[in-house]
Amino acid sequence: MLCTYCILYNSITWLNMEIINKLEPSDMRTSVALGFFDGMHRGHQTVIRSAVSSCGDSMIPAVLTFYEQPRAVISGNTPELLINDEEKIKLFESIGVKRLYCLHFQELSNMSPEDFVEFVLLRTLNAKRVFCGFNYHFGNGGTADCEDLKRMCRLHNIIVTVNNPVIYQGHPISSSRIRDCIKSGDMISACTMLGRCFSYDLPVIHGKHLGRELGSPTINQDISDNQILPKFGVYATFATINGKRIPSVTNVGIQPTFGADKPIAETWILSDEISDLYGEKIEVSFIKFLRAEKKFDDLDELKAAISNDAKRAKTIFNAYFD
Repeated sequence: MLCTYCILYNSITWLNMEIINKLEPSDMRTSVALGFFDGMHRGHQTVIRSAVSSCGDSMIPAVLTFYEQPRAVISGNTPELLINDEEKIKLFESIGVKRLYCLHFQELSNMSPEDFVEFVLLRTLNAKRVFCGFNYHFGNGGTADCEDLKRMCRLHNIIVTVNNPVIYQGHPISSSRIRDCIKSGDMISACTMLGRCFSYDLPVIHGKHLGRELGSPTINQDISDNQILPKFGVYATFATINGKRIPSVTNVGIQPTFGADKPIAETWILSDEISDLYGEKIEVSFIKFLRAEKKFDDLDELKAAISNDAKRAKTIFNAYFD
């Protein structure tokens, strides 16, 4: 759901971006990007950047999106999250969005395509330019497509730009492709399509404190049921702490040597300067899959594997940011 902050307030300012959770008339013309933008991948970013770069001084760059994934409301099936709400909002703002309209999908789902254009885009958002992806649908039942949007907006002198798909390895980038890559451990492809590293930004919880006993103190982060779960295994990662990127190595899974009740992300931050992080939210970003999760016969074998993982992770981190 997007987003907790929107639910609490009718209209708030998130740093330099206003978040609005109701349809209220705009006091200024807008250049609007339309979509749910569930992955905020390179294709989504292209649509949003187009709206921002085209607004000039006479329009406010805006996004019209929803709390809920429309597909989840229609089908009842909710895809796993690629990005959390807070990070999604930060990305909107970093691209240059100044006004974020965040609505309940049900408010617009029964609206005819014509009413959506006239009452939402024209009369409420005061849109003069509208941007969407090549597969955008709208109106009751999602019956109208991009060509319909162009035709209807033309009647109101609204210019519509439909962005072509961004291609990776011969096919359009999509959130479903990215999910498939993450689930198979192909973080390189996932991160290339996202335009950034896939990451978790989660609170640090108490674990069994076994890492400290092994000489590799770790932080544990609980992966919620609605978040995408990477292929179980060990990854070269980096943690961002106080704005600084620090190399790390992360195991995602059920810790087969010791056993865990549910999948967790366990990260060894490769720095001696890190103090107690319990309760803090730490972003851990994934660079590359190193190896599958394995049950070791004894602690010495496990220690040797962890040490080797750390060396490889540092090498990959240094090459990634070289």
